[in-house]
Formats: sequence, structure tokens, C-alpha cells
Amino acid sequence: MLQFGIKIKSGKEIFGQIPVGNPGGANVPPLKPFPIEKDLQDIFAKAGINLI
Repeated sequence: MLQFGIKIKSGKEIFGQIPVGNPGGANVPPLKPFPIEKDLQDIFAKAGINLI
């Protein structure tokens, strides 16, 4: 969605992708974090990416 926001030059969409765990579009409050599902956390951990 971030790439989509850049492609359509939508500041709202780009800013809406900033919160950690944002699940998709910018139709959610821009600063509301969402929990990252356990299976995705495991993928990040295996890649050596610390989400905290």
C-alpha cells in the first residue's frame, strides 16, 4: 500500500502506512498501531528484524 500511495501521489495514503502493523489502507487513524500477527513476527525474527 505504501508503494501504491507513492504511485498515486497520495500523502494521506503514504502517511497512513507509517504506524507499525498497519494492515492496509489509510482508512484507519494514522497513529493507531495494530498488533502484528505471530506468524509474521516469526518471519521477521528469522530475517533478523527486531520489531520492538
